[in-house]
Amino acid sequence: MKKTVSTATALSTAIVIALGGIALSGQAALAQPAVESGGDLARPQGDPVSADEGDEARAPVTVTPAPEVPAPAVEAAAAGEDEPTPAEEVPGSAEEVPASEVQADDEADDQAAVVAPGTPVVESPAPDAYVSVSTAGGAEGATLPVTVSGTGAVGAVVTITFERLEADGASAGPATVGTDDSGRWTATTRLASGDWSVTTTQHLVDPAGERVSEDSPASAPVEFRVVAVTLPAPTIDGPATGDRFASVGGEEAAVTVTGGGEPGARVRLAAAAEDGTDLDYDGSTSVDDAGRWSATVRVPVGTWTLGAIQDVVVDAVVTRTSPGVLGGTFVVEARDRLAAPVVLSPREGHRFEQSTDESPGYVDTVFEGTGEPGAILLPFSGTRAEVDDFLATVVTEPNPPYDFPIVIGEDGTWKIYGAQVPGDYLFTAVQYDAAFTVPVFSAGADTVGYSVGARATMPTETGDPGVTPVVVATGSGLPIRAAKNTTALASTGSSETTPWAGLAGMVLVGLGAATVLVTRRRASRG
Repeated sequence: MKKTVSTATALSTAIVIALGGIALSGQAALAQPAVESGGDLARPQGDPVSADEGDEARAPVTVTPAPEVPAPAVEAAAAGEDEPTPAEEVPGSAEEVPASEVQADDEADDQAAVVAPGTPVVESPAPDAYVSVSTAGGAEGATLPVTVSGTGAVGAVVTITFERLEADGASAGPATVGTDDSGRWTATTRLASGDWSVTTTQHLVDPAGERVSEDSPASAPVEFRVVAVTLPAPTIDGPATGDRFASVGGEEAAVTVTGGGEPGARVRLAAAAEDGTDLDYDGSTSVDDAGRWSATVRVPVGTWTLGAIQDVVVDAVVTRTSPGVLGGTFVVEARDRLAAPVVLSPREGHRFEQSTDESPGYVDTVFEGTGEPGAILLPFSGTRAEVDDFLATVVTEPNPPYDFPIVIGEDGTWKIYGAQVPGDYLFTAVQYDAAFTVPVFSAGADTVGYSVGARATMPTETGDPGVTPVVVATGSGLPIRAAKNTTALASTGSSETTPWAGLAGMVLVGLGAATVLVTRRRASRG
């Protein structure tokens, strides 16, 4: 323990003496003799002064040699040296750090001290929004201005990026905008017509506009469609207001829409119901070179209005669009399917043999049956091939006009008088409801085979033309005049009440060159 204390004392004393010697090196004398470096102080290490020795035994003082300590920089400066002597690094002292690194660390500490803000919110456009801008609103060709707005942190800068959703993957932006004192932001950019998505991030800035935080996480993409409305609107000619269509057997009604447009454009259709239901129809129809278009759409029961828009394709993904136009308001009503009429007379294999008095060469015929009261009857007589063709096309192909339709009576019965040239025939009939804009047809009645008696003298094409062939509707007394010597049957026509109300009673054709029904009034027959 004594040795340790003596050693520490000697070391401290040596350092003090060394420094003091440097400071007092210019003085001549001291109260005691000057201590020279390397003199009696260089007592061997490990031989300390004994604690038991008296004051007399303390001289000379013996210490452990101290490390060489250079003169302080102030001494060198005082001596007029150009550069201070570099100080020897003392173990355990702090390392000198370059000023640039200190500044970078300070900036990093400043940014790290400001936490990145939360994700900004896009409020407009809404997801799946349809944004249209007309020429008056700044649309030009296929491009238009689009405004995006939302909320963020107060004092933040919002970065907005747009990306097109079509195959080309084009992008727009990024655009930056600052938030106001309430944290709201708004920016407007110009986009081409098409489908787009928008995302946003934000970072904080100080009053001088310098960034003080990292970017926030990006917002979820908001997808929307933009269209430049720079074409004229198409027109809708039909259906017209007040038209009626039938939904038969629960099936949606087939409604044909017609109108005009820009040649080469594509017309898209939609329907809006009185109860707020909307229908968007996939696909489109072309406008022909004459500026006309037509399409058939399916519409359920209800009161509806159809709308149309036309587009002109600029390139693979960009289009010019027109404003929408609305057509007339029409009704779709539920309607039971019409049953086929029933032929009661003639029976299968019946033969007509009584000749007509008014048209030599023709034989009197009569056909009777039942159907739906108020429905229109379309009878047909001919060969098997002609009957099959009639049943296949009667619903879709128009028939030649006749004076008036054959209306089934209120008691549900119908009867036709006529005349045909001799031969073998098949007879059938269909009925339809003329209350609708597009008639609702029944299936064909079961065919009945019959024959007409021996051939009589036929009227010639020249000379006396004979009696004009006619068919009389039961109870009406009004003749339906048909063309002479026709071999085709089944005719319908227009009336003042409905385009289909004039579908006429069928002129029953026979086999051969001149098959017609010739009917005369049966007043004389009772």
